Amino acid sequence: MINLMLGDCLDKLLTIESHSVDSIITDPPFAFAGGISNGFSSKTDNQFFVNWLAQVFNELHRVSKPEAAWFLWSDWRTLSAYEIALSKGLNYYDQRILSQVIVHDREMVGMGSPFRNQVDFIALIRGKKTKFDALKIPKNQPNIIRSYWYYGKHKHHPAEKCPEIAKKLIEFITPKHGVVLDPFMGSGTTGVACKNLNRKFIGIEKDETYFKIAQDRIAAI
Repeated sequence: MINLMLGDCLDKLLTIESHSVDSIITDPPFAFAGGISNGFSSKTDNQFFVNWLAQVFNELHRVSKPEAAWFLWSDWRTLSAYEIALSKGLNYYDQRILSQVIVHDREMVGMGSPFRNQVDFIALIRGKKTKFDALKIPKNQPNIIRSYWYYGKHKHHPAEKCPEIAKKLIEFITPKHGVVLDPFMGSGTTGVACKNLNRKFIGIEKDETYFKIAQDRIAAI
């Protein structure tokens, strides 16, 4: 089952049945509020982003099964926003928390000053009923995963993620034939990985250009 939706995630999430999703793997658009440049943003922008993110997390929590885990891509600026949004008046802080952070080493330097960025972060969000022994995370798995990945070489989307890492993340937290949700689908890398792994996929994307790219990439599998 592949279900692709064109539109705003908050609108489209309302159409998804409660407690129907086994895992969420996504990359929230942390710069969409504007004003973020060289690590600086206004207090208003930060508040707007966190308030919006809290609404998104509220819906993600509703559609997730109680035992579901989430992987949220991040950079150093947004990890704290995830924690604040999870606790911001949603009445489930004790039900869904930022449990751990994984470092993705791209083994290729990117942009940044004075230090060039070589890593991304992946926040593991778990619920009260998430059981790690039921997840398919290998024993003694380090919290660093590596892939040779240079964003500039990949033209589908400016923030496109490595397909092999997407596969690993899906296998870590999604049962066979389970449902994976990506509410910020972009060019569809998570959907491509789901189709290759025989997982069900729900993808939401509001940009028509990237939605069409995702459709074509997933259909080609």
